[in-house]
Amino acid sequence: MSTHPEIKFGTDGWRGIIGDEFTYKNVRTVASAISHYIAESNDLNNTIIVGFDTRFSSDLFATAVAEIISSHNINVKIFSRPAPTPVCSYSVIQNNSQLGVMITASHNSHEWNGIKIKSEKGSSINPEIVTRVENIIEEVITKKRTLRGKSNSQIHIFDPIPSYLEGIKKVVDIDQIKSSKLNIIVDNMHGSGAGLLSSLLSDGNIRITEIRSKANPKFPGMEKPEPIETNLKPLSQMVIKKGAHLGLAFDGDADRLGIIDENGKFVTTLEAFSALVNHFLGYRNETSGVACTITMSSMVDKLGENYNIPVYRTPVGFKYVGPKMMEKSCFIGGEESGGYAFKQHIPERDGILSALFFLEALIIQKKKPSSLIAELQKQMGPHVFERADLSFPPNLRKTFELKIDQLSVDSIGGSEVVLADRQDGIKLTLKDGSWLAIRMSGTEPLIRVYVESSDKTKIKKIFNDVFIKLKK
Repeated sequence: MSTHPEIKFGTDGWRGIIGDEFTYKNVRTVASAISHYIAESNDLNNTIIVGFDTRFSSDLFATAVAEIISSHNINVKIFSRPAPTPVCSYSVIQNNSQLGVMITASHNSHEWNGIKIKSEKGSSINPEIVTRVENIIEEVITKKRTLRGKSNSQIHIFDPIPSYLEGIKKVVDIDQIKSSKLNIIVDNMHGSGAGLLSSLLSDGNIRITEIRSKANPKFPGMEKPEPIETNLKPLSQMVIKKGAHLGLAFDGDADRLGIIDENGKFVTTLEAFSALVNHFLGYRNETSGVACTITMSSMVDKLGENYNIPVYRTPVGFKYVGPKMMEKSCFIGGEESGGYAFKQHIPERDGILSALFFLEALIIQKKKPSSLIAELQKQMGPHVFERADLSFPPNLRKTFELKIDQLSVDSIGGSEVVLADRQDGIKLTLKDGSWLAIRMSGTEPLIRVYVESSDKTKIKKIFNDVFIKLKK
């Protein structure tokens, strides 16, 4: 049996603690497995894109990946500078590449890094490819497959940003946004999205102030570069101080979006996504469907009913949402974490484009962020959402997985359970319209509990019941 640390791809790639699981040896092992997978497809003339973010040594890990892949006689194009994950996806499509390899741990805390693999369509690779790569990893570890060594002969360095920005301009009216006279604060959370929104909108009437824009792999002042309410206090304070119309925040690899309204209040991701769906249906006249995870707001289902369009629910993770978007030709895809994708672009989350479409919604509908959400709540009825993350020792993962699998209740929070969905953990829909979901994180040792209801009192009752049942 191998004593080599286990390398497994979760909801969104493989992640590990730098210097512990995430080492040069393991990164080279994964790169070798990717190379062998490519060789099996008999498409060695293809080019592989390798990108990286602003995390500690991401550029050096990316170089190690490129060298291994190149040593397998495969052409590699590697970023010349840090860039968001959606830039990697876009570059794969633009270069007709078979795969993209992105060095990032997304929103994880600073001690983590990781690898995301993108398909030829720019989406996350499907579970079948993940399984095949993981099997080859084991073969490389046990020396049934060769690792290969350093090679620079087929590595080409390129700047992916200009092409990406031009692609963005093709799907959203940048001139309309630039002429809006909006005052925006942008929080880059020290990640790879810094400067991109300003670059797109700089020569117009719009005013942009960036904070936390300098790359810093320690992500100071926050537990992790995740655009959730607790991490966006500096953004909220700056919005109020500057009298800005809103604040926009991007996570470490800029594939997710966080929003602060003009009053300094956090706009939940469920509200933001529902507002985008409403905008596309009501003002862009979209008629196709919506793909989203089971943890997205029930407002989306109500919007689907109102506009007579289908809503397709998937397990959590864009490796499920992206393929569903493509299969059903959906105009939008989204997940509760704040990642949204659009059919005109790539079947993968893009924080920059999501921000631009939210700005477009404000401009076209001539509303402030608070008014946009208030109008949505008026149409759909009151919806309040909260998520709690419960940590556990990694060695108890199987115990909690079993507990969630075996969870069976007739009522919770004082309301009868009318529907149970077990495609990812468990989601319970209640008679009063509330719902809750409990699932294991695919990227961290966390149990995620999601609740949406009509008011905070009901949410508190549901959380209390859930915590009691999980502790039994």
